[in-house]
Amino acid sequence: MTTFRAAAVAVIVLLAGTPVLAQKFGEAVQVSIVEVPVTVVDRDGKAVRGLTRADFELYDEGKRVPIDYFETVDMSAIAGTGPSSRRLPPVATRNFLLLFDLENSEPGFVARAQEAAAHFIDSGLDERDLLAVAIFTAERGVQLLTSFTGDRVLVRTAVETLGQPQRFRVADPLMLSGEPVDGPVRGAVADGNLQINDASRKFNDVEARNRLRILFGGLGRVARTLHRLHGQKQVVFLSEGFDARLVQGRSVGALSRQEMDQVFHGETHKIDSDERFGNAASRRDLDEMAELFRRAGVTMHAVDIAGVRSLQRGSPESLFLLTTPTGGTVYRNLNDLRENFGRILRQQELVYLIGFNARSTGTPGKYHALKVKTVAAQGARVTHRSGYFEPAPDIADVEKTLSLAEIVVNDLPIDDVAVSISATAMPGPNGKVRVPVVVELPGKRLLDGVSTPTATATLFLYAFDAQNRVYDHLEQRIALDIAQAGESVRASGIRYYGTLRVPAGEYALKALVRVEESGRIGFTRSDLRVPAFDSAVVLPPLLFVAPEKWLMLNGPSRGDEFPYPFSAGDAKYVPRSRPELRNGGEYELALFLYHMPVEGLGLLPVIASLDGATTRTADVSVLGRTAADERGGTKLLLSFRTAGLAAGDYELRLTVTPTEGSASVVSMPFVLR
Repeated sequence: MTTFRAAAVAVIVLLAGTPVLAQKFGEAVQVSIVEVPVTVVDRDGKAVRGLTRADFELYDEGKRVPIDYFETVDMSAIAGTGPSSRRLPPVATRNFLLLFDLENSEPGFVARAQEAAAHFIDSGLDERDLLAVAIFTAERGVQLLTSFTGDRVLVRTAVETLGQPQRFRVADPLMLSGEPVDGPVRGAVADGNLQINDASRKFNDVEARNRLRILFGGLGRVARTLHRLHGQKQVVFLSEGFDARLVQGRSVGALSRQEMDQVFHGETHKIDSDERFGNAASRRDLDEMAELFRRAGVTMHAVDIAGVRSLQRGSPESLFLLTTPTGGTVYRNLNDLRENFGRILRQQELVYLIGFNARSTGTPGKYHALKVKTVAAQGARVTHRSGYFEPAPDIADVEKTLSLAEIVVNDLPIDDVAVSISATAMPGPNGKVRVPVVVELPGKRLLDGVSTPTATATLFLYAFDAQNRVYDHLEQRIALDIAQAGESVRASGIRYYGTLRVPAGEYALKALVRVEESGRIGFTRSDLRVPAFDSAVVLPPLLFVAPEKWLMLNGPSRGDEFPYPFSAGDAKYVPRSRPELRNGGEYELALFLYHMPVEGLGLLPVIASLDGATTRTADVSVLGRTAADERGGTKLLLSFRTAGLAAGDYELRLTVTPTEGSASVVSMPFVLR
């Protein structure tokens, strides 16, 4: 995997921060539809099927509201059908955060949890499920190791290393890719790497409660961070548990003989109230954590990683204290932890999606309590998000990271800022293919909502392979002086030129830009087939346009000096892979050929409307060609005229037939205005 980054970090600490936003990726986007995923399970924990819209009642702030949207998603029915056969609504996505408690767990039990989690990652999930990994220690709190992603290799590596910086590091700002530092990871984390926790466990109750406060606070920040994500949000807390006595005290039956005597003689003032009744501050911290989980629509399950044992460092009751208020379940008394993960999945395999039109009160950050009822399944347990927030202007950095990553991973249609990608594949060094990419950002929408003297935008460019893994990425920070460049940028825009490096295969190129001052976001995706260039290759045609007065930014050279590929003679152009054309216009195209003689080459151009209603010969002629370069590449320059076409979506198809070998058919979609 190839990466380029300004800085690499091992983890991101979940910081306490600002109120969480709801259903909002940029300030221009307001809440209009609130989506509520609902699960209904019977007494045995099995999903209740067959419910309809009429079986549910939905209440916003205690007032019944009409259900405007309803859908049933049964993961058991669509599992194994492939990631592209049916794209789930974002609200139906299952997000699992695997949170390893290194503070309250023996190293040997942590290793068992790692093995079970690895099995869960490899075989227990649908391809559409997303996972993230985090760890907890008292010294550093909760640390997020990856964003929610479909990249199973990345998640498995994070589980096997558990944030050890000498073995693994995150490779991009959105935490969607990573790489081993010292070669591939083999096996679970060694016990010696966790022994530091043994010495830290030898402390008194006061210190223990301080560490609990760190745990409860860290878990609360997890919930606050996950609030903005769509879909089902499940935290799977892998731990032995802590000493529940520190929170809830001891029962009467657990009183010592001395304490019983003190009670009998009326000397209750001598009894340690925290020891007997529990600590009020700890209970308050726990209640605040649980409330954040409920408001964020996050469910926490706990897996007792010690299994069946006679001696234990923590208390299983403590895990119930954590999970019960969030609607979660404790899985215990199983030596095979893999079964625990299976039970979690079975509870989440069916989800009812309910949506309604929300009316904003105009109060940023206001929380609305939700309640869903069903009378069709008597005795069943109904689980759903407990509420939503109205849009607010502030967002913490880690929330921003996860929200941007969610857009990229789920291809969410966010277009506050217009973004387009033009890319092609060309032979590169060291057995890889280079992919020159031009990302176009029209200036008007880029600077909408910016009233400050400067504007700062960050552009992220990713190449995802067929296994949803980030193979390469680029990042560009764009800083603009509005006084000097604002007028010209608004009149045209910004173009970024960079080169990705990938092997042959199928890729999804994804570009995302966020403007810091306005919070506006733009995202687009373009699929690209990358050939191996070991035989004759014809690439899809690219339309060339003049650079005009757009601001051009060049990405890093990445150690090579390949010339700018989009040129004709001394003139440089900008490619457009899906251009907007006008009727009667004349345009220049470039057709890249590799290992294919030009002499005697046949070229049959056809225009076809995407609805199939129109098919006709295209008006295409050859303007010239370049000599073959050292990599066997030749460029044909073509003229394309669009006279006599009605407005609509079309495709230009070129059948290229060499004197020897098979014909190739390549195409360029375009829009006629």
